[in-house]
Amino acid sequence: MTIFKAACRSGGVKALALASQKALAYAVKDLAGWDRIYPESALSYQKGWIVAGRRGRARGVAIGFTGRVPAWAAPLAPRNAKGSLAGVSKQEGGVTIWILNGDHATLAVLRWALPWLTPAETGKRPSIGMGDRTGLATPGHVASLNGSKLFPVFAQQSVREMTRTQRSPHEVMDDAVFGVLQGGHTSGFGADADHLKTIEDIDRMAEAGFVMFTLDATDVIDATAAGQRDMGSTKNCRGVIAEFPGASQWEKRYAGKTFRFAGKNGPFTVTFDPRAFQETVVKFGRVIAHFVKLTARVEEQMGDKPFEIEVSVDELPTVTTLGDHLFIVRELKERGVTINGFAPRFIGEFEKGVDYQGDVAGFERSVERHAAIARAHG
Repeated sequence: MTIFKAACRSGGVKALALASQKALAYAVKDLAGWDRIYPESALSYQKGWIVAGRRGRARGVAIGFTGRVPAWAAPLAPRNAKGSLAGVSKQEGGVTIWILNGDHATLAVLRWALPWLTPAETGKRPSIGMGDRTGLATPGHVASLNGSKLFPVFAQQSVREMTRTQRSPHEVMDDAVFGVLQGGHTSGFGADADHLKTIEDIDRMAEAGFVMFTLDATDVIDATAAGQRDMGSTKNCRGVIAEFPGASQWEKRYAGKTFRFAGKNGPFTVTFDPRAFQETVVKFGRVIAHFVKLTARVEEQMGDKPFEIEVSVDELPTVTTLGDHLFIVRELKERGVTINGFAPRFIGEFEKGVDYQGDVAGFERSVERHAAIARAHG
C-alpha cells in the first residue's frame, strides 16, 4: 500500500504518526514540484488527507482521497477556470490527488470546508492574542502553544497595523489560515478585528471572515476630563447627558451610589462621589452611543453567523477607573449590547517586546478588581 493510500483514513481530523507525516509530505513534495514541505501539516480527515507546502514563496495545498470525493473536499476540486480554484488533479496508486495553489480563493474555501480552519468565538475560555504582524509568524505561534490550554487568536490586527504593514483584512486572514494549516493546529483559533472605529472598518473585517470585533472609542472619548476642574463641572456633565435618550437617569442611578463586589482577594466597593460621577460621564457618556451604533453594524453584517464584541478604552492617556468600567458595561447592557470583553487602560505601561513597567502589586490589585466587575456582569 502506498503512503498516499495509507493516509486516507476515516474519522475526524488526526495527525499522522511522525514517520508517516514525513513520508507523505516528501512524497507530495516530489509529486507537486514544491521546494519546501511542512510535515507537521500532514493530517488525515474523513477518508482523505491534506498537506501544505511551497514553491518559492507561493503557497501550495495538496488533498488526497480514494474512491468518491469526500463531502468536505468537493468544493476544492481544481477547475482551472476564471473564478475557480487553480490546480491540477493526478492519480497515484488508486488515490486521487489535487495539487492546489494556496491562494486566497483556495484558502477561503478551506476555511469554509474544514472546521479547524474556521475562526471561532473565544467565549469565556482563557485566550491569548498572537497578532502576527508579518504574516509569517503563525506556525511559530502554533509551536509555542504546545501543551497550553490557552485558546489562540491568530488573526488579530488593527486597522492601523494593517495600514502600516500594507496588508488587507483578507491577507491577514489568509496568512493565519495557512499558518494554522502549516503548523498542524487542529484545536481551533480566533480572529479579532482589532480597534475598529468606523462602519467602513467593520464592513471590511466582516467580509474577510473575522468573528471578534473590538470596538474602539478613542476618537469620541473626552480624555481631558480626568484631572481638569472645568471638564468635571456640572455644566459639562449636563451637556453630555442632554445629548442622549435615557441619559437623564444617569445621575439617579450613579451619583452618590456605592456598588459592592466580591473580589477574589476580598470584597471592595466602587463609589460615585459627585466629582467621580461627572468625570465618568464627561469622558464616556458619548462612548455609549458610539458602541451601540458600531454593534448594530456588526449585527447587520454578521446576520445569523456567530460573533462576539469587545469594547476598548485602553489607548487613552488616563487610567480606566473601576467606576468607568462599571458605568460602561452597565449602560451597554441597559441598551441590549452584549459584550464578551472589556479592554481598560491599566496602570503602568505596556510596550511591544518590553516587560511591564510600573507598580506590579498595584497592577495585580487593579486586574483582580476589574475582573470582579466583569464577572459580576456576565
